[in-house]
Amino acid sequence: MEYRFKTGIKSIDEELLKGGFYKESLVTIGGHPGAGKTTFAAMIAYHNGLEGKRTLYVSFQENKKKFYRHMKNFGMDLEALEREGRFMYVKLPLVATQEGAEEVVAKISGMIYELDADIIIVDSINPLIEAYTPDVSRRAVVQNFFYTLPELTGGLGVLIAEIPFGQREQPILGSVDFVADAVFILYHYIEQGQIVREMEIRKLRGYPLNYARLPFFIRSGKGIVVWTPPRLELVPGIDSAKFLYPPCSVMENYFGKLYKGEIILLSFPSDARPVRPITYTFAVTLINNAKTLILSYDMSPDEIKKILEIQLAESFNYDSKVINKLMEIFEKQVEIMGINPAAYSAQELYSLFMDIITEKKPDVLLVLGVHRLLRKMIFKEAGDIKLFDNIILSLKAQGIFTMLAAATSDPYEYNVLSELADGILKYNYIMRGDEIRKYIYVWMKGKDPAIFDTDVSINCCNEIIEKINELLRL
Repeated sequence: MEYRFKTGIKSIDEELLKGGFYKESLVTIGGHPGAGKTTFAAMIAYHNGLEGKRTLYVSFQENKKKFYRHMKNFGMDLEALEREGRFMYVKLPLVATQEGAEEVVAKISGMIYELDADIIIVDSINPLIEAYTPDVSRRAVVQNFFYTLPELTGGLGVLIAEIPFGQREQPILGSVDFVADAVFILYHYIEQGQIVREMEIRKLRGYPLNYARLPFFIRSGKGIVVWTPPRLELVPGIDSAKFLYPPCSVMENYFGKLYKGEIILLSFPSDARPVRPITYTFAVTLINNAKTLILSYDMSPDEIKKILEIQLAESFNYDSKVINKLMEIFEKQVEIMGINPAAYSAQELYSLFMDIITEKKPDVLLVLGVHRLLRKMIFKEAGDIKLFDNIILSLKAQGIFTMLAAATSDPYEYNVLSELADGILKYNYIMRGDEIRKYIYVWMKGKDPAIFDTDVSINCCNEIIEKINELLRL
């Protein structure tokens, strides 16, 4: 089987390249200073080196020792590859004349044969191209050399090009990108005080290209990580054969069964956030023996556990034996993760959410503080509601029964969430004399809305307590 050259970025190798680049491919990586071009190129060298391929890395600027140290921070031990004869780092002097550029070209050709390299990386091509400016006819000599690099190695050629800040195009590449098999452009900019990175895929010759631009991240110990969003061209349906039982008859009479893939919005005022969603989620978990994930954007895991413990204590007459047993079950079947949305960009929050869901694969998902996630994704300067749409559709496609708990004081946020939901429980509170009365507006797709008052809610809670007691007796 023919060897395929990897980028080292899992989503690109598996989802876009379907295994990697074929031999004699030419790849260009352009981008702003600090965008991640060198890291990307080093990942290509390292991950193919682990499979026995040899790389010649030619640099005109970075010191070898510093380069190795930086790449080791991203999980790449290039020194080890060098000792095994699978990596050669060569720093050549910057050139300012055509004669100097021609000498460099000759040196590179000789070193390719000396190492018997499978991969050649030139970081960057700017000095060589600029040495010939404005002599277009002689510059073509260097460009032709770039074109033939994959043939010289019989493997992969990688060219890095610098793009000045403020420019979205790559003026230095000239006609190189026309003959390249793949063109990646890396950008980074500031949004809401945080760095946002995007990878523009200009070209992937021989592969279907469905994504023009993808968010990417540079992670310690990993290097570049790219999230390829699921391409959901059709709205996913609900599988009626896969369902969960509601925690009480009141909910069952109105909602029917809880189908996997359904999205239920739990809406409430920001100054009256109920704690019942946590209890109801645990009840659904218990009754259905489900694997559950609570993903919180406004409370820590310890706070959530404390709230549940208080609710259980009030519901089971402070019986420590029952409470301890239920908390033990909770610890086994429910995983809690707390994320501060202010620490991430919208794209990072999106990819982090999708990575967590893909890894955990829960049956039941409760998202607490979803309004904070939504606000980050629809921020006017950055906001693209498609990110949030994609999250909802992906949850449906994966068959995860999801409850979104949100403080929706903003009508726009409520409209966005309610339009995406299959069902709604909207909590409202009014004063009657000295008593606060709770009314829950309920709606389910295909049904007329209804109102649950405080008494209905109390009856549901009592029934849940009875069911839990029955389960504990079994």
